Amino acid sequence: VAHGIATYVNGERVVIGSHHFVFDDEQCIIPDEHKQAFDELPPYYSHLYMAIGGKLAAVILIEDPLRDEAKDTIDALRSLGVKNIVMMTGDSERTAAAIARRVGVDEYYSEVLPEDKAGFVEREKALGHKVIMIGDGINDSPALSAADVGIAISEGAEIAREIADITISEENLYQLVTLKAISNGLMKRIHGNYRFVIGFNLGLILLGVAGVIAPVFAPLGFGDWRISTALISGFMAKESVVSTLSILFGSTAALTAVINTAGAAALLIFCLLYTPCVAAIASIKRELGGKWAIGVVIFQCVIAWVAAFIVHGIVCLF
Repeated sequence: VAHGIATYVNGERVVIGSHHFVFDDEQCIIPDEHKQAFDELPPYYSHLYMAIGGKLAAVILIEDPLRDEAKDTIDALRSLGVKNIVMMTGDSERTAAAIARRVGVDEYYSEVLPEDKAGFVEREKALGHKVIMIGDGINDSPALSAADVGIAISEGAEIAREIADITISEENLYQLVTLKAISNGLMKRIHGNYRFVIGFNLGLILLGVAGVIAPVFAPLGFGDWRISTALISGFMAKESVVSTLSILFGSTAALTAVINTAGAAALLIFCLLYTPCVAAIASIKRELGGKWAIGVVIFQCVIAWVAAFIVHGIVCLF
């Protein structure tokens, strides 16, 4: 794979393949009368070299047009935080350099073999970097498997799609930008929720230690401050639901464009009424006994649904 092929025709050895295979492995030479033409080969083509009897006989130029969105995609990925964008190709140095200049990658490597790509990925991972590999060919499969995240193109080789962690369904490379933007939004939401939960729980602990919460909620019959945690966890549940839906819709603005005020009010009421019951299940089981705990939860769920339905209807009237 990624080398070339060799055979014999009328007793002469005929080889065809990459520059590395023909000139380095097979030690073929360029006839003096063709050296000028060889030096003037256009760089924006993939080159296959054919040699007969140890001498270059032909160069096959394969047009592999650069995608229109390639440069914009790389620029957008870089703006979203992707660092050190590297291009690895089996094409010649001349072709690789020309393409690299046009698309603006940080580094490029030419005439690489499948094991070279995988080796590069392993070295970068050993340095502590997170590596994303994007490829569509059989030669990319080892690197796709070795990377932290392998991304294949839907029109690529089947084995590449099987090995990759993610397959882009559209041919437009700009889908990579969409994927990265969704990933960034998800991680931002996760970190924000994590900080909120840590801060909220720390605040409750401090209030409990100070004795601020227990006197207020003791008349409810549970006798400790955990019921206050259960009540405010309704707000946390609402935040979690909204966060998840916002990620699916792309943004909170897109979500609010779909869910009206009545739906949002009903969601809040349901979370406030049902989630505290679930969060306080341990206290309920201790106070009322295990056989009543499930019944209380089901009953509370029914109440929450009815209340949410009533609130939805009332808001709709206005």
